[in-house]
Order: sequence, then structure tokens, then C-alpha cells
Amino acid sequence: MIQSYRYGQRVGLLGLVLVIASVAPPYSKWAVADAYGGEDGLNPLMIVQDIRHLGEETVIKSLRKDKKLWTNFVSLVSSGEQAWIDVGLLLLPHTTGAARSDLRIAFEDALIAAPVTTIRSIGPQSRILRLICGSSAHPQYDLAENSINERLSAVASVLVQENPSVTDASLRARLNRCADMLQVADKRLRGPIHDTPK
Repeated sequence: MIQSYRYGQRVGLLGLVLVIASVAPPYSKWAVADAYGGEDGLNPLMIVQDIRHLGEETVIKSLRKDKKLWTNFVSLVSSGEQAWIDVGLLLLPHTTGAARSDLRIAFEDALIAAPVTTIRSIGPQSRILRLICGSSAHPQYDLAENSINERLSAVASVLVQENPSVTDASLRARLNRCADMLQVADKRLRGPIHDTPK
């Protein structure tokens, strides 16, 4: 009896939390934008939970409902931090229109900020690699050209350096493939070069 009392004292708070959790509804059906308050208010784990329970399209709509929240989300993906790249990769295939362009540009920036982390997160056979390492989603020529050049430079610098984080042959192959795609995108953007007659 004394033993169980001591055990009960030690886990009393934990037990209370577990009882409350078992009585509370398993998941709130609040929209993402309503559930995340505060200045930056976004948490990648909460968004993943929302994706599992509500679906990707609902989460995207909810994030876009509040322009400041969407802008903050896109900025976090573009930071190149692993958790935000993972969340962005879950949502990217389900985006359309302006949301797709915004998220593609965020991944272009993530590739510049953290090429190894970004490419490592993408599966070898993923079509997303073409979106991130291909033509730019920027509508203006100069921004598109700059994005391609910066992404190519970031990927090439990782491949040229003796980088201890690039020991995986599959990762190195994806980085090389990305660099090749960016070179093709650059040529396509610039168009055919014609020699002028002398």
C-alpha cells in the first residue's frame, strides 16, 4: 500500500494529464489559421497533425485564409530548416495556382539556403525534384534568372567541396541530377543563342 501511494504521488500530475486527455475530444476540428495564434504561431508538428486529420487541401486553404499566416509559412519553408521542408513537401503536391507558385519559390529559396537538407528530403524518384531544380516559378525574367543561377551555384558548391554531409551515393546522384536540371532550365530560359554574321 505504501509503495502504491508513493508511486501515485510521483505520477499524480501525469495521471491527471492522461485522464484529461482521455476525456477531451481526440482532435479539435478548428481550422489551422484559427488554431495557431500568436505572432508567428506556426508549429510544424501541429500542421502535420492537421494534415493527417483534415487533409492537405483543408490545411492549405486554412493557411491561405490569413495572408500573414501564409506569408509566414512560406518564409519558414524557404529557411531550409528540415521540419519546414518536410511540411512543405507534404503540401506542395496538393497546391495549385498562386499557392503552388509561392511554395515552389519557397523551395527554390530553401535549395539556396540549405541544398543538402532540401535535396536529402526529396525521394530519388520524386517528381518534386523537377519542380525544385527546374525552371523558376518567378514570373519576372530577372528574378527567374537569378533564382536559377543561385540554386545552381548552391548545389555546385556542395558538389565541388569535400562535404562530409554528402557521403551517401544516392544523395550525391540527386545533387548531380539537380545541377543538370538547373543547367537545362538556364539554357531554356535564355533561349537559343544565335551567332551574328560577321
